[in-house]
Amino acid sequence: VVLSLTAPRFTAEDEAREAEDLTEEEKQSAWKDLHGSQNPSQTPAPKLDSILEAKRAVEAKIGALHPDVRCAYEEALRKCPQLVKTETPVILFLRREGFDSELAAQRIAKYWHYRKAIFGDKAFRPMTLENGAMSKDDIRALQDGCCSFLERDKAGRTVVYMVRGFAQRNIEIDPMALLRAQAFMLHVASEDKRAQTCGAVVVTNNAGTLPVDCSRKHEKHLWSFVREGLPIRIRAIHCCYATSMEFFLPMVKQLIGRDLRQRFVVHGARNRTELLGSLQDYGLQRSGLPEVLGGRFYLDPARWVQERMVMSHSNCTTANKLPSRGGDLLEARRNRSKKGGALVQDSHICRGYSAPRFFKA
Repeated sequence: VVLSLTAPRFTAEDEAREAEDLTEEEKQSAWKDLHGSQNPSQTPAPKLDSILEAKRAVEAKIGALHPDVRCAYEEALRKCPQLVKTETPVILFLRREGFDSELAAQRIAKYWHYRKAIFGDKAFRPMTLENGAMSKDDIRALQDGCCSFLERDKAGRTVVYMVRGFAQRNIEIDPMALLRAQAFMLHVASEDKRAQTCGAVVVTNNAGTLPVDCSRKHEKHLWSFVREGLPIRIRAIHCCYATSMEFFLPMVKQLIGRDLRQRFVVHGARNRTELLGSLQDYGLQRSGLPEVLGGRFYLDPARWVQERMVMSHSNCTTANKLPSRGGDLLEARRNRSKKGGALVQDSHICRGYSAPRFFKA
């Protein structure tokens, strides 16, 4: 059994009490995040003279953390020190935490803690689809469309699209493979500097979701990774076709924490037209949403996986030999192909890996 009916829940009464405790500033911040009117994070320039000094400050703070918190990070340093530099450059975490070295240290340590919890021994391999942290089952989950990238919203924010309800469609996906696929895609999203500054939006399609599709344990790992480990800020979560998983929503709300609960929208639309209108109210565009949500965006997860594997194969041999570039994206190389106006991939290279973008051909 993957779903416990006795697990902690965040009830309607809990929501009402929490809403009463919110300050006006918190309400305004949540509204701006949901509607894409929040200004990109204006992180101040580091007070330290150089990134090298910032790195030393963060490392000193990591050393002062509880051994249980920093043990996975220290294991990573022993097993794959170059991978630590290339896949968790300090500047990403400093930028996420407003150049607060103590908070950045905690986030880096927790990143590796949750990465190990999710990927096991493969956590110390590169985040690539070939010869890396992803297994064949994980890659198959991506090919089946469990998690994809959509077109940016009106505010220019990265949009991550997650799908449930595979059991009803007779698609067998191992729950751990689903978790690893989602964690992988969020890691990819975090490599994008715009996602670090503007944040990201998550859209979930829950049509046909059954209890067997839901696992509180795996949801806890995923959202803990998002909230405490990844150098990315989720600005909004849009839950679509939620009727079939009403039994699970109180558990999800309990897991995502106070801040994300204020940025969590359940769309109760009865059809695609209503759903599209509801999503557009929050800055999501018809051109950037898949047909099942009322949009016109062409999704081809298998093709995305194939193209990324090609790019990973051509770059992963040198990616981990490069010095850290602080997570900044390198100049893009655009691959345009016209196919009847469909949306195709525009890939950027980040430390040897491709970070997805999409554009109209």
